[in-house]
Amino acid sequence: MIPLLGTSLKAVEPPEDSPVRKDDVLRELAKSLNAQFMDMRMAMLGLTDEKDRNILAKFQSLSRWYKTYLRCPKCGSPLHMRVSKAGANCLMCPRVYYPTCSPVAITLVADPTDSYALLVRHKGSAPGVYTAVAGFAQPGESLDECVRREIAEEIGVPVSKVVSLQRSQPWPMPGSSLMCAHYAVTEMSYKVRDKYHIPA
Repeated sequence: MIPLLGTSLKAVEPPEDSPVRKDDVLRELAKSLNAQFMDMRMAMLGLTDEKDRNILAKFQSLSRWYKTYLRCPKCGSPLHMRVSKAGANCLMCPRVYYPTCSPVAITLVADPTDSYALLVRHKGSAPGVYTAVAGFAQPGESLDECVRREIAEEIGVPVSKVVSLQRSQPWPMPGSSLMCAHYAVTEMSYKVRDKYHIPA
């Protein structure tokens, strides 16, 4: 078993006239650690162990949050990061801040016979990559309502049934998200609206 270790590393490209290149430095660093730098999305998709994926998601989400929340949004004083749990205390006012977690509904859309699934392909996706329909829940919106709205917005078809699969997964991109799995039914006779969304 390969241990999963992580670090948040910011590398700046040297000036053009410098003989040092950022990619060379990262390559040498990875070699010295007997490690590998990976794209976060590919790492999340490539890890087969759920525990490892969750650890990576937590690490990425908290690293980003700690870099963003350096000062109190209320009074501007420095924040002190809590050791015992994810959070930060303001050093001047008695406020405590916790990382936000955005709920996302991810949905497998199928036909009434459960023989076909409607997957989507977004601009910028890797070749051959199709996904289930997913989107952030808006304020005041239930996950069921989010499923129906996202499918209508992204694909342009109504659904007759939405079922929560009672499963969830943390996802650290673009921020700290909690993907909540759903299943929905639509008719194959409906026309898919967007040319970037292809039935599969």
